[in-house]
Amino acid sequence: MSNSTRSFHESSYDIGLCDSTQTSSIADQLRAVKDGEICMVDYRNCSVLQCVTCNTVLGDSLGICGEVQSLQSIICLKVTEDVRVNKKLEMSLNGQLAFSTYQVLHCAGCHGAVGLALHSTPEHLSALRNLFLLRKELINCYMLRSGTCVKASKINFKHRLMDKNIIELKQDLEAQLKQVKILEEMMEKLCADSVS
Repeated sequence: MSNSTRSFHESSYDIGLCDSTQTSSIADQLRAVKDGEICMVDYRNCSVLQCVTCNTVLGDSLGICGEVQSLQSIICLKVTEDVRVNKKLEMSLNGQLAFSTYQVLHCAGCHGAVGLALHSTPEHLSALRNLFLLRKELINCYMLRSGTCVKASKINFKHRLMDKNIIELKQDLEAQLKQVKILEEMMEKLCADSVS
């Protein structure tokens, strides 16, 4: 095992169960990306993820869908072509990644390890399979609005609560239900009129 890969195992902590809200929010974001949802984005509020060693751009905040605190990693749906996925599949038998298989992610600029992509995992890590996990201590964030660079380890990437979206969705569903009831009443009336 290489030195760059070994660091992923040495600072291991026991990982807790994956939060179900995290799992569902990741799944929702994946669905949104696959369905091609269009949304307006204020790019001034975005940030760029860079390698801490060579400043190569590895991704941006539009591809981030949360973080895994126990792994000290940012969860990304997408990364740039400068993130190279090692072809070798590795396995961990102990620590936070126990019984998981993964591929190490490397920076194309400095060739240093910057994260991993989990493939086969225990159930509590299943929501993270096939996503890009970038190690926070190996990433800097260039904030577009202020033009400053901040260590990713100083930033909270937890997924925002979706209460407002849920309330709006509930209102939309209730409105659609009312429309369905009105249509049912109209159909019943038409059926009754046509019978008589």
